[in-house]
Amino acid sequence: MPSDRMHAVPELAPRTRLVLGLGMLAAALPPVLIAIGVIVPRPGTVHAPKWIVLLAGCLFVFGGVLILLPARMRLLRGFLGGLLVTALGVVFDWIAFGLGDRRFSGGMSIGPLFNSTGSDEAGGRIAFGIAGVLITLFALWAWGKWLRSLLASGADEANRDRQG
Repeated sequence: MPSDRMHAVPELAPRTRLVLGLGMLAAALPPVLIAIGVIVPRPGTVHAPKWIVLLAGCLFVFGGVLILLPARMRLLRGFLGGLLVTALGVVFDWIAFGLGDRRFSGGMSIGPLFNSTGSDEAGGRIAFGIAGVLITLFALWAWGKWLRSLLASGADEANRDRQG
């Protein structure tokens, strides 16, 4: 049976973790402050409900905290990872399936050549819908994995209590 170490991602250096984690938390500030009303954006510049803006900010909060937490905090990291993927799925699903008009643009670059085009609403919604459904399925898998690890952790603790 392969060990968990075979598939482990190498730990980041403490300074790198700190810089990346704090950077992610700093990136979360504008959308979170807009969502809770501390920052009032210019009229017509925010095209999503406040709860979606908050979820978008929370993506950075969850990511920043995940980076800052040490690897040994597996259960908390799994929980935050589940929240992060769920929030991302909800944002994508809202873009795809939510009420209201959507405007999409796209582009392609090859070296110095760049082509920017407008995309139709249906095409954008389909692209976000496919991605949103896949991300939501991944979130369900992540929650299942987290719950299994939580149950395994509880069983391990119960065995230690019986032995000790």
